[in-house]
Amino acid sequence: MPRRGNSLSECLFAFVELAIGSYFGYVALSTSNHWYVDSREISQFVLRPSRIIFFMPPCMACLGLVVLFHDRIKSGLFKRVLKREIPDSWQSPLLEGFFRKAFVVWTVVLSALSVSLIPVHTRFTGEHLVAQALWPMPERRHSYSDVKSVALAYYYSAPSAHSRGGWSKERALYLRFRDGAIWTTMNGLAEAHPAEREAIADFVSRLSGVPVEYPELGDTRCCSTRPPR
Repeated sequence: MPRRGNSLSECLFAFVELAIGSYFGYVALSTSNHWYVDSREISQFVLRPSRIIFFMPPCMACLGLVVLFHDRIKSGLFKRVLKREIPDSWQSPLLEGFFRKAFVVWTVVLSALSVSLIPVHTRFTGEHLVAQALWPMPERRHSYSDVKSVALAYYYSAPSAHSRGGWSKERALYLRFRDGAIWTTMNGLAEAHPAEREAIADFVSRLSGVPVEYPELGDTRCCSTRPPR
């Protein structure tokens, strides 16, 4: 008599499906981003989004794929690989009706979001800063002559269910332009370690002629969109 499976083993199998799919989705997205950036003009500095931004959309899209195709994968595993019948405890009901349509929409939307993340990056050339947002949005270019201020400042994070909040221990880079736009490294879309932030600040300062500011803790004028009084 064949050994019977159990619901826990099926959950573990689904988790393995999700883990493998998420990993390959992250690798594909991250690699595509590097290829895209390498195809652009030569730059002194290139900043990419944090890893979690490249990981979560493919992971969520893969979750939808697992929900939609788990039964087919399970059937192929037992009948083609293991050459045995599916255990009774693995005979879960098929996803039908509204829930199946909802997961189809879920998967399509998150897959599209994953693809739209491919070009996201910021690069610093010898003439300007170029920020590429989600595809198909165009690049935003800012000449160094338009830089109004360069600041390495602390920032405040509001408390949440996952964080106590408070002032940061490290300084983030803020570039304010004369048209009112602000570019920063603190939003996760341009990840840079402290030494790299210092190097970029000095680079922009040298090309723009604007000195680097080091505001004291609590001074948020460099990152505020409100005009000074």
